[in-house]
Amino acid sequence: MAGSSGEHGSFGIWNVATHERVMQMRLPGTVRVLGFDPEGRRLAIALEEPQGSLHAVRILAVQPDDLLAAAADRVTRGLTPEECRTYLQSECR
Repeated sequence: MAGSSGEHGSFGIWNVATHERVMQMRLPGTVRVLGFDPEGRRLAIALEEPQGSLHAVRILAVQPDDLLAAAADRVTRGLTPEECRTYLQSECR
């Protein structure tokens, strides 16, 4: 995995082997630094908040199974087959 940052808090995560972007997000503020943990399961992002003086660090899960587990802990219903195809680009498990 590799990470890239853009303007206005946007960043992407790339699969180095396939050269495909696997995630793209936008956070409030400007991404100053990003880095993966040694196992490549989490991404730390240092942000300069929109006010310019406040800095924040966000830790995000980046592996699909970790993301799905985190989402499952927060939802009150399962995804429909159409939602799985739209948002996960796969069939529901």
